[in-house]
Amino acid sequence: MALDKTRTLTEGKSRVQKAVVLDESMDEKQQLRLAAAADRRSAHSFAKAVIDYVTTAGIEYPQPETFEAIQGRGVRATVESKRVFVGNAALLKNHQIERPFAKGEAGMTTVYIAVEGRTVNLLQIADQLRPGGTRGYRQTESQRREAHCDANR
Repeated sequence: MALDKTRTLTEGKSRVQKAVVLDESMDEKQQLRLAAAADRRSAHSFAKAVIDYVTTAGIEYPQPETFEAIQGRGVRATVESKRVFVGNAALLKNHQIERPFAKGEAGMTTVYIAVEGRTVNLLQIADQLRPGGTRGYRQTESQRREAHCDANR
């Protein structure tokens, strides 16, 4: 069994595990629709997770009028004349958008959705454990044999 340096045994595909509405002045479907539209041109795995989540929910979303990927932060887009940000807490801070008190759960990455300067939703994104992954990890730990591989060489 081969493990990466963090000893993860995941599928390697990020998925939205939970969506939390933070601002009820806009319904959740509209929040997710705008987020998917903003993420539509992004190649990031979290953007793909958002789009998969919205698509699975049967929500259609438009093309963004403008789009900018902000490295290490998220995306900024204009969708239906609204300024939409989808990304991490640093993205909100850099654009003077108040970050909510609500925080994500341990083991998950929090992605915020902000529309017109208000944080309206947070998404909890995580990778799924591979089937049998826990069993395999326990076997490896009990055998106490390790071989280190470095993919950078």
